[in-house]
Amino acid sequence: TGVQTCALPIWDPVKTPMSWAGWALLIWGLSHLPLVAFTGEDWLGPISWRKPVLFGLSTGLTLLSMGWLASRLPTGRCDRFFGWLTAGTLLIEVGLITLQKWFGRASHFNQETAWDRGVDQAMFWLICLAFSGIVYFTIRSAGRLQTTADYRLAIRGGMAFLVLSCLVGFAISRSEEHTSEL
Repeated sequence: TGVQTCALPIWDPVKTPMSWAGWALLIWGLSHLPLVAFTGEDWLGPISWRKPVLFGLSTGLTLLSMGWLASRLPTGRCDRFFGWLTAGTLLIEVGLITLQKWFGRASHFNQETAWDRGVDQAMFWLICLAFSGIVYFTIRSAGRLQTTADYRLAIRGGMAFLVLSCLVGFAISRSEEHTSEL
């Protein structure tokens, strides 16, 4: 007892999309890492390989963690919907960030052209949809979890911090909108 495993079933309509999307984004982020060395471009700045790398890795780890969390929850009526929604929207959002780098455009808070405004708005709404999935699974994690007491505390704390970080991100986004208008 007390031993936790990370194994997921081969296919589960709730957990697997988040896990597969998580692995895809980890691979996506790592695959762009060599471009930093090969191109000699700066790691910092609004147009750099840092964004595809870091967003791929961080979002991939988030989705893997959420897939693991979902495997510890009793099946809920809306789990499948929110599992697919979260996985799909985050995949597309990281894809848009990467696409903007490949086009040589800043991916965040970029309002220069109609295309840039469209991408920025699409990313905002995708993040809003993903946030709804994060909130859903955070609420679900407050209920019964099939794990030990220390894992329950860690899961609930981690999900609360994830929600808080999303709210901070929304505040930064709103702040940036007002700053760019000046």
